[in-house]
Amino acid sequence: MSGGEDSQVLFWLEGQLVDSWPFEGCISALATQEDWLAVALLNGQVELYRALEPVWSIQASSPVRSLALSSSWLALGLEDGRVRLVALSDRREHPGFRLDGHVTALTFMQDGALAACSPLHQGIELWRLTEREACGHLRLGRRRCLAALPEGGMLAGGEQGVLTWPEGRVYAPGSPALALSVHEDWLAVGCVNADLRLIHRPTGRLLLGEGHQGEILSTAIRDGLIASGSMDTTIRLWTETDFREPGPTGEGKAT
Repeated sequence: MSGGEDSQVLFWLEGQLVDSWPFEGCISALATQEDWLAVALLNGQVELYRALEPVWSIQASSPVRSLALSSSWLALGLEDGRVRLVALSDRREHPGFRLDGHVTALTFMQDGALAACSPLHQGIELWRLTEREACGHLRLGRRRCLAALPEGGMLAGGEQGVLTWPEGRVYAPGSPALALSVHEDWLAVGCVNADLRLIHRPTGRLLLGEGHQGEILSTAIRDGLIASGSMDTTIRLWTETDFREPGPTGEGKAT
């Protein structure tokens, strides 16, 4: 599934386009969880679907930059720094919180906590939705992308590479990270310099994918297939054979 400035959500199956939904505006974020789908537009409109049927919509007062879905909650990250929280059971809104700067990434961790970050905010905020209160502030510097790890914890990417929390391992992809996705042992990193980096987490092996002409703003990885969306307005589909080993010139490393 993908969405972008062409105002369409595209549905893919095994690398083939199978359906498209038109919207009236640039699509800024997508989130899925089981049979739920949330679509955000840059004009602040958010549409929620279940089993591909519309069930709820909202017009936010600020552009929506990020979304996250759990089995119980929808979280909206706004350009004005607010994080809004909506219960899926009755679509009622609950008190949220605020960051410094636009909220570029949200993710629900395995323990149910919601993590949020902004490139202008020092650190990552954790919010426990069951108690509806903050449960932690991670002093990890300025980060702009997040991804929950299947074994617990998360990845946080930014200017200084990709950090695993709480383990503390650092992956240095060779360019600031804009997008992260993880599946089993593999991590896909979209970079400012238009490179896609594929990292084998247990060994630190790093592979380089080239082909985009603009910053990579989104990635997805599943069962050996990697997707990337770029500022060059293209979506590319990759397999491991499309990557090469980096050269000896400091193109990036994992430590």
